[in-house]
Amino acid sequence: MSFGTSAFRARRRARRDLSPRASSADTHHDVVVVGNGPIGSAVARHCSSLGASVLVLDGRDALTSASDDMGRIVRPLDAEGRETWTRLNVRSIEAFPELESESGIAFFRRCGSVACGTPAFVEKPAARLREAGIGFDELGDGALVERAFPYLSVPSAHVAIADRVGGFVDPKKMIEAQNALTLRANPEENRILLANATEILERGGGGGGGDADDPVVVTEEGTTHSGVVVVVAGGAYTPWLAAKSGLVAIAPPSSGEMNEETSGAKTARGVSPAAVSGVGSVRASRRTVVLAEVTETTATGALKDMPTLKYQFKPRETTVDGSDGSNSHSRNEATSVYVLPPIRYPGPDPPEGWYVKIGGGANDFFERERWESTVPDLERWMRSDGDEKVADLLVEILTDLMPRTNFLTLIPKACVTTCTDDGELQCDALGREGRILGVSGCQGKAAGPADAIGEAVAREVFETAMRAKLPGEVQSVAEEAYDALAEVDANALERGDVKAFVDLKRHVMWARACAMETDDPPSVEFLRVLGETLEEILEGGVARAAEGFDAGDAAKGTGGVYDALETLATRLEESNAWLHAPMPKWGELPDWGEDLKPKLVERLGEDLVPVLKGDL
Repeated sequence: MSFGTSAFRARRRARRDLSPRASSADTHHDVVVVGNGPIGSAVARHCSSLGASVLVLDGRDALTSASDDMGRIVRPLDAEGRETWTRLNVRSIEAFPELESESGIAFFRRCGSVACGTPAFVEKPAARLREAGIGFDELGDGALVERAFPYLSVPSAHVAIADRVGGFVDPKKMIEAQNALTLRANPEENRILLANATEILERGGGGGGGDADDPVVVTEEGTTHSGVVVVVAGGAYTPWLAAKSGLVAIAPPSSGEMNEETSGAKTARGVSPAAVSGVGSVRASRRTVVLAEVTETTATGALKDMPTLKYQFKPRETTVDGSDGSNSHSRNEATSVYVLPPIRYPGPDPPEGWYVKIGGGANDFFERERWESTVPDLERWMRSDGDEKVADLLVEILTDLMPRTNFLTLIPKACVTTCTDDGELQCDALGREGRILGVSGCQGKAAGPADAIGEAVAREVFETAMRAKLPGEVQSVAEEAYDALAEVDANALERGDVKAFVDLKRHVMWARACAMETDDPPSVEFLRVLGETLEEILEGGVARAAEGFDAGDAAKGTGGVYDALETLATRLEESNAWLHAPMPKWGELPDWGEDLKPKLVERLGEDLVPVLKGDL
């Protein structure tokens, strides 16, 4: 089933005047995804798995911002030790076997991953791995590193952590796998169309079964495509398209607080809890990679078991204060490189052979003032061989790092990454209704965690669609509850203890879904109580209650608020399969009607009803 059911098609709010430019769209789908890269393809697949009809607009033949290669590093650790990226990395790696099996397309090689540098360089990533329960070996000096990996030569003061979980993906094969499952989920409706998006209208649907106030994507080819929700996942092109469509302003954020000019109406905290910069602040960076050819004998012999490597080539001697707009990601990149083991390329570009890939070094940002020229500037850069000086530096680092390896041809290539001042992935709800989601700011590391990002964005799409279809009197209450819940999630993630809030969010989403189907007073009342309860949780100081205990140790908690949440989470965990079911699919939501409150009592138990009512 899909959005096509009456529950999602019925308009429960007054129609708005249409823009003079807006006319009936050529096609309508539940979700339109702009971009068919690692993230866009994953978003489409996960939306389709929830039952939505999906159209993917694939402009990669004309617009590409990534190096055209066959290897992207995948590792459980995050080089800067960021919690969100680590979580996304681990979740994606865990999902790869099923994705490969279901699609019949292999794209991931598990060869392990290593981070090598000063103790300070690996300390935070190692801590995140411990928290995630990922096992790894610790190599306490350069001699131990070289003994474990005899083809490397590193400073004696360097240490390393090595896991057996990471590896690399072939991005084209991974996209092919995602696309195959998207099309298989709904062969009659789901489509992947080669087309370049040039503008997004907030309203103007109505053709092909859509509604007049659905957002519409206009393409360079002259076609128009509407969706209940539009997701823009075009990498470096996302800020340009959003700004060109009048959805964001291109400007740097003025502080560490949320910048309303550069972000959408609301940052999707469920996707990237720590993000504050906004899509409009995303900066594109010119990057250069080098493919260093080795013989087949070397690739299948001495380097056969080589892991992926993040290597600190220039230990920091000074502290950067960040006043130049840099962050921990930019500072880390300026002193480190990544290296992939030999990958066989079939030719013709690069010529057939085995190549070690190296990339990294300082960011070289495109000028913000030229954002209107994003497309020609990116095309010009991607047609080049990258930066010659950077390529020379990469070759020097590689030959110093692997002095016993004989490299044949050295081929530089241009690449582009997207960066933000907060170092986090941005997912903004754009426009007045927030039904256009802009995703960008991948910091050059989103190919590996793309599947988990796609899953998170698909859930955001689901919630966005629900809010768009809620009755007017319920919508404002649901928004208040959603915003409050997002803040609770953020606080929980900062504490490193999220289980209670994950379970609570599952229950909240079901309640909102049921309310959307019923349209009755009990559902409205429940949403009101829910919003008030969440506000009370916030005002009660969950963060303050958390100060008295270590992550995961509720026994040391202080305050009744946290205890009540722990009790609620425990009851949810112990309740029947209804609470543990997968995300409901479009058109498959239960109709509780007037039985809403009795059902809640039945599911949660009478002793927890006061918790939901706010009697904490």
